[in-house]
Amino acid sequence: DAGAYFVGSRWGRHKLVPSVSPGKSWEGVVAELFWTFLTGFLIRALHKWGGLVCVQYPPYLTVSGLFGVAVLFTIAGVCGDLCESFLKRLGGHKDSGD
Repeated sequence: DAGAYFVGSRWGRHKLVPSVSPGKSWEGVVAELFWTFLTGFLIRALHKWGGLVCVQYPPYLTVSGLFGVAVLFTIAGVCGDLCESFLKRLGGHKDSGD
């Protein structure tokens, strides 16, 4: 989410759903996908090299499978953010802390 926020706020020009969440952009979604994939790839590499033994990583997950998982996680994260924004708008709150 931090990478999506940074990229979206800096370079985001194409709004995702402006009526629900005016700050979210397609550029931020692409950045979230990139960082999700990169994080998974680094965990996979560390696990493969034996440097990360505390994480159970499925040995059958290929790089293309990892990309598919990153796409699913990104879609789930964006949908969750949009649902939260929608509920905040219904309740008349600007952020979750109110």
